[in-house]
Amino acid sequence: MKRRRFITNSLLASAGMTLPIDYSGGQTTSENRPNIIYLFTDQQTATAMSCSGNPFLKTPGMDKMAAMGVRFKNCYATQPLCGPNRTCMFTGLYPHQTGAIVNMDEESNKVGSNPMLGSLLKDSGYDTAYFGKWHIASSTKNKGQHGFDEIWTGSTSNQKDFDDLVAHKVLEFAKSNHKNPYFVVGSFINPHNVCELARGKKTNKTEFPNCNMTGYPAPEKCPPLPINFNVPQNEPEMVRAIHDNPDNRIQYPTSDWAEDDWRQYLWGYYRLVEHVDQSVLKLVNGLEEAGMLENTVIIFSSDHGEGVAQQHWNQKQVLYESCTNIPFMVVWKGHCKAGTENEGLISNGLDLFPTVCDLAKIDLKDQCQGKSIVPLLKGKKENISEFIVMETVFAQGTREYGLRGRCLRTPRYKYIVYSDGKLREQLFDMETDSGEMNNLAINEKFSHKLVELRSLLADWGTKANDNFNFIK
Repeated sequence: MKRRRFITNSLLASAGMTLPIDYSGGQTTSENRPNIIYLFTDQQTATAMSCSGNPFLKTPGMDKMAAMGVRFKNCYATQPLCGPNRTCMFTGLYPHQTGAIVNMDEESNKVGSNPMLGSLLKDSGYDTAYFGKWHIASSTKNKGQHGFDEIWTGSTSNQKDFDDLVAHKVLEFAKSNHKNPYFVVGSFINPHNVCELARGKKTNKTEFPNCNMTGYPAPEKCPPLPINFNVPQNEPEMVRAIHDNPDNRIQYPTSDWAEDDWRQYLWGYYRLVEHVDQSVLKLVNGLEEAGMLENTVIIFSSDHGEGVAQQHWNQKQVLYESCTNIPFMVVWKGHCKAGTENEGLISNGLDLFPTVCDLAKIDLKDQCQGKSIVPLLKGKKENISEFIVMETVFAQGTREYGLRGRCLRTPRYKYIVYSDGKLREQLFDMETDSGEMNNLAINEKFSHKLVELRSLLADWGTKANDNFNFIK
């Protein structure tokens, strides 16, 4: 590719421009293509793995994948909410572009005519299947749109073995006879049930769907509170107003919790992560024992994070690290250096799409919202993007709470702006304040950096046709 075209395409992609995407009719450039397995949990923050250095849980399944492949430390959800980010993952588009900005019924079909990942893989000759939680703004009945020949979403309400069923179905599909390469998705339900754990905390309810809880230990035997447990000074007032509003208790039931409640909740959350990890381990071991890793890429991630008591937050939607920074690992035997870590910025809602297409050798003609991370898998150290952008809408179902937000993350800084309030902005130096407690947006010494990032995000918004109320 000529240098001028390369630079132009790189700038367009990093800017997130809305472009007519040319998928070349799913044409491929080679028949030597790997099988691709995409596994993702629900509501798992990046630090909720023992391989990330967390001593309060053990995740041998996730640890094994980290040891076998590449772990990306700076992967972010494009929007920290189930439906919007899942729709991003399978369209490669921002939430404001699909219109799936809150959790919507799949029959809303916010995907519209945009090509979906499964359909591109199917059209290029892959056998396709999806097992597990769906929650995408596209009907499971419309196989012509989503492209999955075999699909099972089960019942997510009362099956305590749901995650094991997902692992079993993915493994059985992988083991079945395939004349073609395959693309299979395994979508686990946990640790999402921390939502129910939080809602049942006051009544000590420990029987939740899709898992077995055994009751809480004494608070002193539970994990300690995080060092950034307190509400940050100079936090935009609208954020805390939404969290503490009695009308929003189904979403955020923690505003009156004592410290002991938070510690027991953390204990429960880590048990839910361990619960789903057991299924992950069974699946990875099964693939390895069957000798199926030679020409197979396994990608592991989550749809968004969880507050985990940081900044006094539970659940998701806020743009702090705990809710946006999520696991992302890739196992690709013979192509990735095992046991490596990469600190490059990636967006799973945008970069997964071109990455899978790159692995499948589907030519996207360089016109995609995200970028393939295959160069990073092969050892490239540089960031594939100058920055990444995240969106949020505070809501319960389709009922919005009246606050939206945007976030721009560079390798060092994180800039957040909300749509309303007296204080709308936050700026953090992630090298010196990874816990996001010191809002530099009110510090005159950083006014130049604030103006720079404001401009960068506003320019992105113009190019991406985003009508958010940016500060310019």
